[in-house]
Amino acid sequence: MDCAWDLFCDYLYFIRLVYGVRIHSFVMMPNHIHLIVRDPELQLSLAMGHFMRESSKELGRLSGVEGRVWGSRFHSSVIGSPIYYLNAYKYVYRNPVRAGIVKSPFAYAYSSLPALVGLSKSILPIESDDTLFENFEDSVQWLERPPASQIEEAVRGGLRRRYFTPLRNELTKQPCELERL
Repeated sequence: MDCAWDLFCDYLYFIRLVYGVRIHSFVMMPNHIHLIVRDPELQLSLAMGHFMRESSKELGRLSGVEGRVWGSRFHSSVIGSPIYYLNAYKYVYRNPVRAGIVKSPFAYAYSSLPALVGLSKSILPIESDDTLFENFEDSVQWLERPPASQIEEAVRGGLRRRYFTPLRNELTKQPCELERL
């Protein structure tokens, strides 16, 4: 995991420089990654193609294992509102907690979050994080608190769509009301 983290950070640094992709959060899980990025130059497909192709080659070379590293093409979801962004942000950073790997999103070593708050070092070029630092103490408490299962499912389902919209409440048929910070 340490080797993959270093490699991914290097390639994310590269795609920021070459393709202009702005990284807002990154979490590397044992079998997948989560990124929240801004793509002002509309180069995300090229950037992710490069990232996946080159990291796959390098991981294969380092491990001595041939074959595919990535299961499929990357999936993206356009996040078009601040409340959607906020919920996707929490979903990404709490992924290791949901997986039972750590008890706190701040304790996961393969996440940009510990570096943002000064708990670790990283060369990963993360954008300024107004979400976290606007009201730091409230943000920390909010990230530590799990969302209601209905909200978590609405966000997970929403992120599977090309344009993020939360899933609808099965009873009311209205979009699920998402968390606010």
